[in-house]
Amino acid sequence: GQQIGSLKRVAGATIAGEKPMTKKQKRELKPHRAPTAFNLFMKSEVAKVKAEQPGLAPKEVFTACAARWKAAKEKEGSLHSTPPPSKKEKHKDKSHKKDKKDKSSKIM
Repeated sequence: GQQIGSLKRVAGATIAGEKPMTKKQKRELKPHRAPTAFNLFMKSEVAKVKAEQPGLAPKEVFTACAARWKAAKEKEGSLHSTPPPSKKEKHKDKSHKKDKKDKSSKIM
């Protein structure tokens, strides 16, 4: 990020007649996202696959890594006795929802 003295520039702010920040400068100030489990897995697996099969095309390397990810997720999923509830099931019995009124009872 950009620091001026003890003040850090904020997106869209101008200091003493300076130009507003560019999109690139704003983007640089944003904190980076933490890598997901998939990102971390792919980083390590790509290196392993390249070491095992150095002549493989990049597309084939990622295909092999994706297959390994799928197998790892299926293996991990088999450890759970019951699958996690779907969003519909999780919110099925919420009492805060308004009752839907019967439209046929309205007088037109």
